[in-house]
Amino acid sequence: MSGRSADEQARVSAADDQVLSELIALNELYEATFGHVYLVFAHGRSAEELVAVLKRRMSNDTDVEWRNTRLELAKITEFRLRNLFGDERV
Repeated sequence: MSGRSADEQARVSAADDQVLSELIALNELYEATFGHVYLVFAHGRSAEELVAVLKRRMSNDTDVEWRNTRLELAKITEFRLRNLFGDERV
């Protein structure tokens, strides 16, 4: 995980071990199901919130999930560009 990713996911590291274990297990299941990593805009979200989102997304079909992955990547990219340039017009 890059330093930028770690900063964006800081609230996750504060979660208890049970929630973190569930998140890890669901991530592995997601990757096995869809063939790619679970990507979500995590900034400001707790581990519990990310688990809930992941559980909902597990019921999607592959096409829907690829669309979700692209949308989440766009959110991450926009957030990082705004932070890099400090410009609301990004």
